[in-house]
Amino acid sequence: MGWYAVDTLEETYGETKEFLLPFDLWLWTKIAVILLFVGGSYSGVPTTGYGDSLEALELWLEQDAATEELLDDVGGEEVAQALEDVALQGWALAFAAAFMIVFVVWTYLAAVFEIVFYRSMHDDEVRLKWGFKRYVKEGFAYFVFNWLMLAASLGGFALLIYAFFRPGLGLGTAASLAALTWVVVWLLSFVVRNLALPEVAVADTGFLQGFRVSLGYVRREWKQALVFLLVKVVVGVVASVLVTVAVTLASVVLLIPLILAGLVLYFVSPWLVAVPVLVFVLGILVIWFLVAVPVQTYIYRWVLNVYGGFSATEETQ
Repeated sequence: MGWYAVDTLEETYGETKEFLLPFDLWLWTKIAVILLFVGGSYSGVPTTGYGDSLEALELWLEQDAATEELLDDVGGEEVAQALEDVALQGWALAFAAAFMIVFVVWTYLAAVFEIVFYRSMHDDEVRLKWGFKRYVKEGFAYFVFNWLMLAASLGGFALLIYAFFRPGLGLGTAASLAALTWVVVWLLSFVVRNLALPEVAVADTGFLQGFRVSLGYVRREWKQALVFLLVKVVVGVVASVLVTVAVTLASVVLLIPLILAGLVLYFVSPWLVAVPVLVFVLGILVIWFLVAVPVQTYIYRWVLNVYGGFSATEETQ
């Protein structure tokens, strides 16, 4: 018996090449739109600034109370300065709230589009509008799962901090519990992203059903799952290095002539320096586009092929 994760590597390369070539700008652009939400790191758990928002609110309330006191005791420039500080705190609070809202919405869209990407690779057709409508519900369930995993991870950090300031718990015990929590979160996230989401996209099941089925795959073929995890780590590292090196080298090659052009344009008019800066930014986006699209397309198709090995085995039983 071969290993699904190893045997499908070469097969996926041929499928990816056939899917992306000849070059189709519209197809590549739609994949790039998905990647803007999903990201190229293939990590999976969002972060949040919730604590910062609470801190900003607390600071604003404190400043508001201080301002009322100043209004009672002093006048003139002191009051004006206090009012200005309150206004700045209010703007900071509004900005933090707006950022939090945008970030939450963004992570939800990322959850939906990740399932859409799997379905697109399965169908050999990228349908953004149809896919988004189709996976609104499953995407929300995956979104909730990600935030639960985030909460568990933060709980591990909170436990360490608590143990540090309250030695009675034992820092070693807290560190062990935190490490165990992070390992469980990582393993659950791996199973969901690499088996449950393909199950949702291919078998047209709900998120919870896909999660249940994926756990069954792992129980029955735990050796295959373990090899899959190890190979996935290697593939992820190689992909990250490939994208980073390619973008960095291309950026250096692009940057040198643009610096020279910027120096020349500066003597004509300092405003013209904006031209090479804009060209550099656009160039970086194009380079990322040309590198990230094929790399991430390969990874998602490979995961689907590995998932196919697990699902095929279940059908024969």
